[in-house]
This record gives sequence, C-alpha cells and structure tokens, in this order.
Amino acid sequence: MLSAAGGTSFAEMLGNGQPVAAATELWRWCLGRSRHTLPALGLALLEQLVKGSPAQATHFVEQGAKLRAELLDALGPTGVMLYPAYPSTAPKHGVPLFPPVYLAYAAIFNVLELPATAVPLGLDSQGLPLGVQVTAAHGNDHITIAVELERAFGGWVPPHSLHAAAALTPPA
Repeated sequence: MLSAAGGTSFAEMLGNGQPVAAATELWRWCLGRSRHTLPALGLALLEQLVKGSPAQATHFVEQGAKLRAELLDALGPTGVMLYPAYPSTAPKHGVPLFPPVYLAYAAIFNVLELPATAVPLGLDSQGLPLGVQVTAAHGNDHITIAVELERAFGGWVPPHSLHAAAALTPPA
C-alpha cells in the first residue's frame, strides 16, 4: 500500500531495497528462522494482495488520507488526542498478535504518519500495567511528550509484587 501511495513498497523496505519474499519469510517465521515480525510479514503479504487490485489500493490510500485530514482538522495545530494503546491491560507475550485487529490500536497512528507517545498510567486491580497513547499533528512529537499525564497518574510503577516475584523466579 506504500507503493500505491507513490512510495517504496513495504516488502522492499524490509529487504533494505530488495523485496522480501513475504510468503517464504512467513514460513521461516513459523520455524523461528525469520528476521521479521509476524505483523511486518502480514503487511508485506497484504500489500502483495492489494497490488493485484489497483482500484482497491487507491481506495485504501484515499480513505487513509481522508481519515488523516479529519484527525488533523479536529486536533488543530497544537491539540492532542488520547487513545488506548491496547484494548486491555498488558497481555502475555505473543498475545497482541491475535486477534490481529487489536494491533490497530497502535498501528493506526503509524499508518497515518502521526506521532504517538505511550504513557504509563499505573496498574489495574490485578497489578497489570495500564496506559494510553497521546497523539498530535505531524511534527508535534514534542507536544505528545510534554503532556503531563504520567505525573498526574503516578507514571510507571513496578509490577505487582506477585507478578514481579514470579518473573524473577527461575524455572524449576
């Protein structure tokens, strides 16, 4: 979809100028042998599928541009928006990949090329981390970083003692 917007394809970016064979790399990922993440390979595969339908690729690009314009209009030159980083507290390793729609919480601002800063807000009742993303207009990273939410909510705190003890205990 990057190439549909007039840029280098994502598969070429993954391969440092040489397109990555996404299907082959997906197989390598299943075997624990790929240098790429599953979401990156998924995007490269999706881009290949969309390439077969230029009208669909153009539609995706147009819809992304429309959403970006609407967000920028709502934010104005110095506004910020708070958005969840994930639909729940911190998941176990690997869980964020399933269902893939959960990745959209973080990916949307990457796709729209808007800065986002993850801000820790403390722990839930089970001692798991909670947080939010602060996003702003393009080039306003300094504004997202300057938002004082972390201080107001207590910021980063060590995980609950039971979780911390379990994480530090070596396997039997």
